[in-house]
Amino acid sequence: MIKSILKKARLPEPYLPPWGMRLAFGTVIMFVVALFLGLLITTTIREDDPTDAQAPSIILGAAIGSVMALTLAYQYSSGVVLKKQESAKNFKQTVAQSLGLIPSRSRPLWITSLAALAVAIALDTATLILGKSDTSLPLGLDRMDGADSLTWIMAGVLFVGLRPAAEEVIFRGILYPVMVKRTQDNVQAVGWSAVIFALFYFVQVFNWEISWEVSYWSLVYPLILGLTAGIVRAHTKSTTAAILANAMFGLFLIMKALLTFA
Repeated sequence: MIKSILKKARLPEPYLPPWGMRLAFGTVIMFVVALFLGLLITTTIREDDPTDAQAPSIILGAAIGSVMALTLAYQYSSGVVLKKQESAKNFKQTVAQSLGLIPSRSRPLWITSLAALAVAIALDTATLILGKSDTSLPLGLDRMDGADSLTWIMAGVLFVGLRPAAEEVIFRGILYPVMVKRTQDNVQAVGWSAVIFALFYFVQVFNWEISWEVSYWSLVYPLILGLTAGIVRAHTKSTTAAILANAMFGLFLIMKALLTFA
């Protein structure tokens, strides 16, 4: 089964984008900045402490940052594609094709989505056995106790919609194909993009209070999420499938938060 998955993952990408490393890493850095700006905006408006913000500030800030990053990433990548179309008349690739926003070329989207949900459940089960607290949740959801309905709705929109879309367009739509061109190996590209994705989370949530929980949410969780979404992207050749896979991880977190604070 694993050999079959890797064999399909290694099949050539149907569309390789015209951009390079500069745009790929530029959008990753921009995403980090956008998230911090989003948090700064919400904590300023709500007169909240940015170093120890409440759930509404964190959730809304991340939503604003995700929208900003997704919008800018699409604008920059589409600009490169349009410029390439003008300079090379035989270049017929669209922006959507360059970003991998195409239908799956292998498994149906519902199958890859359910597979991703199964990975999320298996990961949580395994880490619970290894000692992770059963109430451990990522930043934002860990402060949802007593939150109102609007905050819960916003959390659902963020974790199942906005953040998966922004993360996958940037990491699997823009960065991954660049790594494919650089390494000439789809599986290596999956690994490198997952490592960079984990570092992206590490910058956001790490603190010097070394603990199982900090290590899990800053490195282990994003690495497994990145590998899962990356394998889905390589297998299906579709960033759309990767977005849905990421959304399944988010859906599981929302369900767990609801059960924790019910």
